[in-house]
Amino acid sequence: MKILAIADQENQRIWSSYKPKELREPDLILSAGDLDPDYLQFCVTYARSPVFYIHGNHDERYQQKPPEGCVCVEDDIVVYQGIRILGLGGCMRYRPGAYQYTERQMRRRIRHLWLKLRSYGGFDILLTHAPAAGYHDSDDPNDRCHHGFAVFNELIEKYQPRFHIHGHIHMNYNIPAPVISQRQQTTVINASGGTVHFVYEQERAAEAASGIIQPVSDLPAFSQTEPEQSAVHIETI
Repeated sequence: MKILAIADQENQRIWSSYKPKELREPDLILSAGDLDPDYLQFCVTYARSPVFYIHGNHDERYQQKPPEGCVCVEDDIVVYQGIRILGLGGCMRYRPGAYQYTERQMRRRIRHLWLKLRSYGGFDILLTHAPAAGYHDSDDPNDRCHHGFAVFNELIEKYQPRFHIHGHIHMNYNIPAPVISQRQQTTVINASGGTVHFVYEQERAAEAASGIIQPVSDLPAFSQTEPEQSAVHIETI
């Protein structure tokens, strides 16, 4: 499956200078937050694939104008063509406002998902706005906004997803973070540069439908086994 990950910066090659190839190739588009709702609507209108999104810390505007035609996967596990996607938006709380959380509040959100995590047997892609603590985040004590969440590390260690997609850490923030990192079998991708294309290849199809809780034995155990031999092709624009 070809997946396009987007976050934080609207790619003008897609929006202003529309190039059909950019949106016609992906099988799925994942937004990691802080994008204009009109941009997401544009993507879902011209793409041949759904757009799943979570909120960034600057997405209060979605409360009045959500991106029409797109699917919010916030605080949920959605299964698309056999791939289980867990969505957790927002960043570390640094000022009053929506979509900001303390470490304790983020842990509470995840605890509320325990039944779905158990029923689905985990997840294959973790979609967040903020990074995990120690991976692509800031260690500056005065830059709390860009600190990662430690609880994300616990999630990744426990369920071993194939990918962790996040945004929030812009390449021009002078934070020495790579676009891509590998931690065991999980590939961590910072999509805040605009767009990242990658391929999720799987050998077996799953017959899981979004929003339907099925017994764990009936679900594909992508994140509970050794990673399948498949190539990951990543292109940043």
